[in-house]
Amino acid sequence: MGISEDRKKQRRKEILKAAADLFAKNGFEGTSFNEIAVKARASKETLYAWFGSKTEILHALLSERADTLRGTVEAEAKSGEPEEVLFVFAREVLREMTKKTSLRLLNAAITAAPKDGDLRDLVADRIDLSLLAARLSLWRAMGLMAFEDANRTAMVFGAMVQGGYPVQLTAGLIETIPDEEIETHARFVTKMFLKAVERPARK
Repeated sequence: MGISEDRKKQRRKEILKAAADLFAKNGFEGTSFNEIAVKARASKETLYAWFGSKTEILHALLSERADTLRGTVEAEAKSGEPEEVLFVFAREVLREMTKKTSLRLLNAAITAAPKDGDLRDLVADRIDLSLLAARLSLWRAMGLMAFEDANRTAMVFGAMVQGGYPVQLTAGLIETIPDEEIETHARFVTKMFLKAVERPARK
């Protein structure tokens, strides 16, 4: 009898959790495929069949977090108004950054990326702001904003959202970001950004 779909989903979650713990603790290069199998109590054959490589496991972990972030923004920014969408985006990015495992996973990928072309592609995909750039372009076409380069403008907003938090968290200067600070910072950068790109009133 083969494994049921529900059981397969559960085992996949268990494997990814085990891999996340190891990547966060030992880094990408410091974690072996065999160690993941042992911690997850799975055979290497199962891991190869379901994921194929360590890179694919890391890709699955980061993709799940990105999908959750995207789904939350779409669900909560219901009106589609720029201020609401940008605020929710900023807030959810910061909330994700408070999760040490998420930050350590991305750092693990970044550290190993120079030696691994697949990881370079993975990191590039994780920092891709093309969806935000597309939304900005739409708002510009609607006459709500004025700027020249949508991709560069999206990159600026992303940098404003992160501020110095990733460095502080990685260096251990702060343990986490309180939810009140997340809300305050997200609202602050959203208002600053919108003021910078607002279309000048016609005289």
